Amino acid sequence: IQYQQRIKNILDDDNSSDALRKEKRFLQNKITQIKEDVSLWENNLGFFAHSKNADLLKAEFEKKIVKAKEEIIQLESKLKLLKEVK
Repeated sequence: IQYQQRIKNILDDDNSSDALRKEKRFLQNKITQIKEDVSLWENNLGFFAHSKNADLLKAEFEKKIVKAKEEIIQLESKLKLLKEVK
């Protein structure tokens, strides 16, 4: 709902097409960056040795991965809203 209000504010602006393009580009770049991070983290999980400290670190990275994937879903839904505006 907050993001829908943000889009409405952008549309009310005189340079709405430029602002929408910038917002779309920002979201796409953010999604790409997070996907790259997740891929790197998932790859690195395989290198952790089996020890108590490694298990804690591995669990921490798994939480980061889950959180990042949730953020990707949110960003993709925002991007979908932007695409529906046009």
